[in-house]
Amino acid sequence: MGGVYVNYAIDYRVTLCLVVNDGSDINDIKEIYSHPHAINEALNFISKLNVSVNYTQSTSEALRIIKGFRHRAAVASRMGAELHGLKPLICGIEDNLNYTRFLVISRHMGRVGDRTMAIFSVPNRPGSLFNALKLCGP
Repeated sequence: MGGVYVNYAIDYRVTLCLVVNDGSDINDIKEIYSHPHAINEALNFISKLNVSVNYTQSTSEALRIIKGFRHRAAVASRMGAELHGLKPLICGIEDNLNYTRFLVISRHMGRVGDRTMAIFSVPNRPGSLFNALKLCGP
């Protein structure tokens, strides 16, 4: 793959919210849904609620699953909640500051270049990425 350049990297602060249906409050919640990474990012907050935790493939899927159920909540972004017509009840529930890095990729090299990227593919099997990245040797 030639002729592709990373021109900029942008760090975006991700704030997680406890998302509910309109009319629900924190005392109604019996189940929380979200992607495992989002659950882990807000584990201290969630552990105080005494609710069952259910993992989903994405935070968007969690938002779809809770829609219409008063006793369900999701861990997701404020924007995701609003896009699904749901209510962010409490925001800032993540345990630590959380950032996602976005890259601006172009076929043209920028004037400033301080990024290096390696692109490769591995088979879709458990351990493939580990095997590609592990140290070789005795």
